[in-house]
Amino acid sequence: MSTLDRALRRRLETTIREARDVAEKAAADAIRRLGVADDAAPTYLSEEQKALRVRLRAHARTLGDRWDGAQKRLLTTVQLQEAVAYEAWHRMLFGRFLVERDLLIHPEMGVAIGPDELRELAQEEGLPDEWALVERLAAPALPAVFRPDDPLLAVPLAPEFAKGLRALVVGLPVQVFAAEDSLGWTYQFWRAAEKDAVNRAGGKIGAADLPAVTQLFTEPYMVKFLLHNTLGAWWAGKVLAGNPDLARDAADEQALRDACSHGLEGVAWEFLRFVKDGDGTGPWRPAAGTFPGWPRPTAEITFLDPCAGSGHFLVEAFGLLAALRRAEEGLSGEEAARAVLRDNLHGLEIDGRCVQIAAFNVALAAWRMAGGPVPLPQPQIAWVGAQPSPRVEMAALAGGDASLRQALEALHDQFAQAPLLGSLLEVGARDLLDADLRERGEAALALLRSAEPERAEGAVAARGLLDAAGLLARQYVLLATNVPFLGRGRQHPTLADFISSRMPDAKADLATAMVQRMRRLATAHGAVASVTPQNWLFISAYKAFREGLLGRASLSIVAGIGPRGFETISGEVVNTALVIFRNSVPDAGTVFVGVDANKARDVQQKAEVLHAAKIHVQRQAAQKANPDLRIAIQEVAGGTLLSKYAQSFWGQGTGDTQRFYRSYWEVGFLGKKWAYVQSSVDETQVYGGCSQCVLWENGQGTLDNLAKELRLIEGHSGIRPTRGSEAWRKFGVAASLMNKLPVSIYHGHIFDANAAAIIPNNPDDLGAIWCFCSSNEFHDAVRAIDKKMNVMNHTLLKVPFDFEYWKSIADERYPDGVPEPYSDEPTQWLFHGHPAHTIPGTELHVALARLAGFRWPAEIDTDMRLAPLARERATAAAALAGADANGLLTLHGAGTDKPLADQLRDLLACAYDEAWSNTRELALIRAADALLDKKEFKDATLEGWLRDRAFRQHCVLFYQRPFLWQVWDGGKGGFSAFLHYHRLNRAALEKLTYTLLGDWTARMKAEGRAAEEGWALQLGLSGSLCLGRYDAAEGAIACRDANSLPSRMSC
Repeated sequence: MSTLDRALRRRLETTIREARDVAEKAAADAIRRLGVADDAAPTYLSEEQKALRVRLRAHARTLGDRWDGAQKRLLTTVQLQEAVAYEAWHRMLFGRFLVERDLLIHPEMGVAIGPDELRELAQEEGLPDEWALVERLAAPALPAVFRPDDPLLAVPLAPEFAKGLRALVVGLPVQVFAAEDSLGWTYQFWRAAEKDAVNRAGGKIGAADLPAVTQLFTEPYMVKFLLHNTLGAWWAGKVLAGNPDLARDAADEQALRDACSHGLEGVAWEFLRFVKDGDGTGPWRPAAGTFPGWPRPTAEITFLDPCAGSGHFLVEAFGLLAALRRAEEGLSGEEAARAVLRDNLHGLEIDGRCVQIAAFNVALAAWRMAGGPVPLPQPQIAWVGAQPSPRVEMAALAGGDASLRQALEALHDQFAQAPLLGSLLEVGARDLLDADLRERGEAALALLRSAEPERAEGAVAARGLLDAAGLLARQYVLLATNVPFLGRGRQHPTLADFISSRMPDAKADLATAMVQRMRRLATAHGAVASVTPQNWLFISAYKAFREGLLGRASLSIVAGIGPRGFETISGEVVNTALVIFRNSVPDAGTVFVGVDANKARDVQQKAEVLHAAKIHVQRQAAQKANPDLRIAIQEVAGGTLLSKYAQSFWGQGTGDTQRFYRSYWEVGFLGKKWAYVQSSVDETQVYGGCSQCVLWENGQGTLDNLAKELRLIEGHSGIRPTRGSEAWRKFGVAASLMNKLPVSIYHGHIFDANAAAIIPNNPDDLGAIWCFCSSNEFHDAVRAIDKKMNVMNHTLLKVPFDFEYWKSIADERYPDGVPEPYSDEPTQWLFHGHPAHTIPGTELHVALARLAGFRWPAEIDTDMRLAPLARERATAAAALAGADANGLLTLHGAGTDKPLADQLRDLLACAYDEAWSNTRELALIRAADALLDKKEFKDATLEGWLRDRAFRQHCVLFYQRPFLWQVWDGGKGGFSAFLHYHRLNRAALEKLTYTLLGDWTARMKAEGRAAEEGWALQLGLSGSLCLGRYDAAEGAIACRDANSLPSRMSC
């Protein structure tokens, strides 16, 4: 199957986004000119246009636009406008698909019409454009796409808009229309801007937004894997049953795929997986099982996609089912296409636009199978999200037939919430589905389609509801889809309440509710195959859902896809799984297989893993022994859990990190207002995550007041400033809750919500727990039961822990106990402050900070618990050269001061003692450049480093939160100074302006050198001083007139 490459996909996306903008402007203009929302029809309209206006007003009501029944006024046309725009663009797009694939046939000549001939024929007939001719020629074969009585297709667009849309559709490369996945992308791109806007708004998702927010193009490898391991596994079971020698002697999975594909035109079963029975030495069997209880002939296998979208699953299933029926029944391609549409294939979709795309997609596949555009049965794809007409109007469609009236009223009640619930709706065997009544109803509705516009539109809508109700009332042998992902917290209250009342075990996500609905739609022994979020397999909130599924259904395959499984979704946004289960009660011998593609980096690698990676055979009954009944892809090791030896606590939640958290160097002296905060680390290390502090005020200040106020707001979840306080003042393990779960030793401070503190029940066990948690085994054990990107804190304890083993490791590694707090990183408040004992590349920065008077908390806080070595080095650092009292350091030196480079050398020489040398100086400069600039510079002198690179590197080292500022006129030999902003006050600014900068300008003048830039800088600083416009908190010095400074200030 040919698919769009990235370049073509980007081209298609750009075109469709632009087309939607043009089409919506065109639709708004046309609706305005027709006066659809006006109280009376404009006088300039023709009789034909007036009739169209009436039909459009009626249609707008069926789409959900607001109507004032008393005034008979249309209050909004938002839905109508979007529908007109959609049809205007897609009729052109669909038309070009037909033309490029030679599927538009001349009614008299019987040959395909090319683009040039199409334009000529349209001109000969006096039509406004070729797309009107496409509609007329294609309507008999595609009534679901080009509905003859659709008022939307009759809306005339202004020539300038029609010309713009035509240019866009004609400008698309022909390769777009040859690719099999193009139609699926068109819908996603059409809704992309809308989806982005809704997600940015962050509100609850209701009927209007649900289709846009939950739409997600399903990758071809996902669709194939699910269908190959259901339909393909069932077929393989029949093949192997008829050829036991093949099951016994086949060399590998590929040999089995080849054998099972024999005689099936266009089918390769590339994702069909096999395993050997027993302990791996028995005969081959399909990994997903053979689906006992399914009908014997393919003709009796009914397939439903309840969230059909653009028809990706329907098209793939159509091709497979048609190939199987051709092999079984000896049908031609045309006969097989008709048979599958008539007997096998069904779809439901909440968005009416998707129904149209899906129907078109299936028709293209059927015509490809049939060899051309032959007459076909109407695809059994229904719009399950249509808004029914008002109850009174619905009942009026029955005329004088009382029983039909009652049935239509019941139909209205069933579908009153259809735009929000879609396929979640449950339709039972009631009178409205009685065969005789249905026949009478369809006959009455058919007659009404030719009645006055208001009743005609109502009849069309009612017929659609009958179709949807008919599909909802049935059960199916196989259901497959990509379920909508929407957590309970984002659901509209009506949707959340419906799921809670009907499917309480599945209420945490719309996805699990849909999985449960699919199981109810399956026949006994039928199968459900779905793309789902992966989190329901292991998160505690889904425990009841897992319990129900494990007790009522038999798992076949669980494949972990993980993040990066979708081509168009970057990063770690969607964490998915592919799940297949049978609607049959499991027994003690029920097994399923797991495939783990979580670590694969992209779509291609994940597809390769699903095709060929190791399969893990699991007993379903064993899952009930897992913590929280978690469903694991591979076997979970048994034994005593870590929860026996420790407790786990989640960190503080402030609700506003920007307001309450600071890097400790931004605060200066913490005092009683601020408290240290420990956070997660990027890589496992003994001590880390100690760069922040929180505005704590002894727990009785601003943060506490905010928490109290939020608790009074009904419905607000509040904040948790004291969450995790059970762990404070204790030692344990601080574990990140994301990705690789790196850890560090927790040492009793407030910790944030990025981390969990694992606190031993017995403090003497810390060594064993630390050794385990800092090993790869901890990560692997957690990820074996929880693939979610961010795990919950209690999950960390639900892993096997061999205490005696890890205690022996700890005794050997730490005979004197785990290390006391210590860090060589200057971004940590544990850092001792000694420049000769910091991490490579930061030595010069530590020394420069010391010269400016900066001191680390570990040097100042005598109560901080530190390792003896940290105290020793802090004492040695205090004995180094002193700091400037004002925190001002000029490169040139002022008065009796040495140039800054010499002061820095003196401090470093003292710090390194006998190890100091010119070679060491050069090495430190090179190390700083390599670490923080990632490059080497020609000027490897301290003078050049201080002037050109020190400030930039300082910003990088301290996360763009510098506490040293550089004031510089920009010249190579110009004025430059570093300021320690915690010491920047009026006295310091006066010294900088008049003493230091004045000394430099005087020196320049004495040496006969121009100092205009320095004077200009002094003027700017003087203006700031006179106006009092300096603000250390904001990290900026204001100038009287920025335009008066020809040189730059690096502040």
